[in-house]
Amino acid sequence: MNSETHLLVLFYIFYISAMTLLVTMSYEFALKNKLGYFFLLISYISTAVYFVLFSLSDSMLSLIIVVYFWLIMQISYNLGKYKFAIVSSLIIQEILMSLLYYAIVRGSLIKALYSLYFYATDIPSFSLSISQIIIPAILEVVNSFMFFLMVFPEIAYLSFKYRNIYSLLLSSLIFAGPNIASEMTHSILPLPYDPIKESSILELLLSVIFTIYFSYKYMSGRINTFYYLLFVISSLSLSSTEFYYSLTINQVPYAIATLLMISMVFYYVDMSGKEVNVRIIPYLSLLPSISELFFGASVAYFYNVISAVMVLSITPFFASLFPIFYYYSHKS
Repeated sequence: MNSETHLLVLFYIFYISAMTLLVTMSYEFALKNKLGYFFLLISYISTAVYFVLFSLSDSMLSLIIVVYFWLIMQISYNLGKYKFAIVSSLIIQEILMSLLYYAIVRGSLIKALYSLYFYATDIPSFSLSISQIIIPAILEVVNSFMFFLMVFPEIAYLSFKYRNIYSLLLSSLIFAGPNIASEMTHSILPLPYDPIKESSILELLLSVIFTIYFSYKYMSGRINTFYYLLFVISSLSLSSTEFYYSLTINQVPYAIATLLMISMVFYYVDMSGKEVNVRIIPYLSLLPSISELFFGASVAYFYNVISAVMVLSITPFFASLFPIFYYYSHKS
């Protein structure tokens, strides 16, 4: 990284720190007051201008990207999908700011997109047209460590603001896996390589802990049924796409799952996790345990110890069934 690029990165860090704070405050206000959408719109315009100015060598491409993103937000708002509009505004701004980091580091927006496509698919991309690689490349931004650095503090703040520990736990599970660790993490952290294998173990451990925690809360009637189902969906989608990634080195499905789950967390962050008179369906807690089979198998494939697939899958699976055993032992 030359001195000019280093200076740009420092300026970029200062800018995104301020913008992340502004976007978070705007989103918090938008959850309470519909005028908040216009504050998010103003911050989006600021982000878009900054993105285009730093991508002048590819100005037409950057303009197309910001216009398409704006259309997603504005059409949603015009159709009366207010909450979808403010969530998409927040997520889109974080994607743009994350994408800009790679444009600065790579020297241009086009080079950044081609590099991101390669990271996403492990397929040499320079023989492909920009129209073929742009969507997977932008999706891959969601798997970046820079995206995590901006989004996770926002969720943490909003979770504490609304006293919603479940949103914080869900986002921790979403961001703990190889999806975040695999995208140029070594270029941001002082690491010799991207810690993909290590993060797969962290994801497996967190998944088992959170499955036991959420299932116990659900079966004791102390969590909103919707939040439990949201955890189940998150766990199954993340585990299956991580397993697919471990087999194929293709991160696009993983990125889609990450994007959808993070959007859901933001969408429901202001919703209470408590519920009275929960109707308990004990066998529902089997569903998140299934994800342990995928998470365990992923660890085996990432470490290339195929002979240990059964042990690494079955052990966490049975460990995560503890709430069911506890429920029936105390029921009898």
